Order: sequence, then C-alpha cells, then structure tokens
Amino acid sequence: MKYSQHHILKEKNGYYIMELLLILSLVSCALSVGVVYLPKDMLLSWKFPTPGSVAFELRVPQVLYDEYGYVGLGFKYTDDISGMYYADLINIKFNQPLEDCYGTKNTVPRPDVSLGGTSDLINPRTDVTADGLKITWERAMKTEDCANDMDFENGAEYRLLWAAGFMDEVTGEQLRHSTKDRGTINIKLTEDFYNAQYKPFIVSSFN
Repeated sequence: MKYSQHHILKEKNGYYIMELLLILSLVSCALSVGVVYLPKDMLLSWKFPTPGSVAFELRVPQVLYDEYGYVGLGFKYTDDISGMYYADLINIKFNQPLEDCYGTKNTVPRPDVSLGGTSDLINPRTDVTADGLKITWERAMKTEDCANDMDFENGAEYRLLWAAGFMDEVTGEQLRHSTKDRGTINIKLTEDFYNAQYKPFIVSSFN
C-alpha cells in the first residue's frame, strides 16, 4: 500500500509522541531501563523490579496494529542455533491473552502448558493507547518451568527474536510469518543497555 507523505508524517509523529511519553514516564519514576528499538517501529524496554524478576514493556505502533494480527518475541543464548528452535517465546495475538511459549520448530509456537509446562508470565496486560499498543508482563529470572523457560541473568547477553504476522480471517488461526517480517538482534539484559539501530528516522515534508 502506498502512503501519502501526510500519512507517513502522522505515523512518525505518533511514534515520537509514544517515545516521549515513555521517556517522561521513566523520568517520573526515577528508573533506568534497558531499551532496544526494533524494526517496524516497535520499542522494547525492561527493568528489574526485584533482583529475582524482570519486567518488559513492548510498544507496538498503530500502523502495525492495524495491518497485522500478531507479534512475537523470543529469547535465545547468543551461541544457540538460528531459528525458533529452543527459543523462549512470547506470543502476542492482538486482542487476546499473551501466551508463554516454546519453540519446538520454525512454525507457530506452542504454549508451554501444551508441552507439560506452565505459563510463567506475571501480570500480562495489553493496553490500547492513542498511538498503538502498550504490552507489559513480568516473569521470574529463573522459573520452575526449566524445560521451556530459559534462565535470565542481569548483565548477560541474549539473542532477541522478533516477528509480526497475520491471522486467518476465516478460521482465526495464526499464520506463519514471512521471512521479511522477522529478525534477530543481540541485547544485553541490563538497565543501561541502549540500541537505537532501528530508531525511526524523520520524514521531511519536502520529500
């Protein structure tokens, strides 16, 4: 779909408002957080409410929410094999509860509970905002579901997987994402980590 310059500027301005609100909320709470900008204008941040837990916040822009049916995030060790195999995954189907999942192969992930494990997402929540979605959840750094959840460690490096895809409009089933709608980026799980590689650029009105 071809967008007008006015439409693009509206989307980008909305994203910068979202970013400003995030920064202001962090300043007001006097908290430092880890931040990574992801493709498709997504923004993931995290903090450690306690030494034994980590809290995540994912911002999904309105244009992605309108066009797609789900997004997914996953964590692997940096020396693991590529793909979704053995990844600790969060499946986020829009307008549905978050799912704690595990990657058994390169396809739609299976919930941990279907594999004999447990759902270890604490206080999962999705809020519709003026500029998209704000998705939050917590989990223990080490859970009892050792078969499906990886151990997190403050200061350790991980490979972060991301994806976006569609839902079948007839059956409601989750469809496998395309290769252009997925990727990986390495992160360090600290409250001072910052990666702006995919930070959106400003679109000039003169273009």
